[in-house]
Amino acid sequence: MKLTISNEQDQRKIISRLNRIVGQLRAVEKLILSGEQDQVIVQLQAITGACQSAMAQYVGNYFSDRDKLSDSDHQLLQRLLKKVG
Repeated sequence: MKLTISNEQDQRKIISRLNRIVGQLRAVEKLILSGEQDQVIVQLQAITGACQSAMAQYVGNYFSDRDKLSDSDHQLLQRLLKKVG
């Protein structure tokens, strides 16, 4: 099964979220280089949560019409949401 999102507005939302994650990663790099190690773990935890939210948003958008899912797609959705949620 190929996961794609055809709605441009939903695509922009997810891309925007991913761009914020990239910014967080750059901030972690700066923290490491400046010797501010105490904040690195906190920021990495925040990035992990942001990545999980992005995945949940992506999967949720793909499966927005759950009434029309096949049984196998519904099972896949449940497994994915369990992993990210």
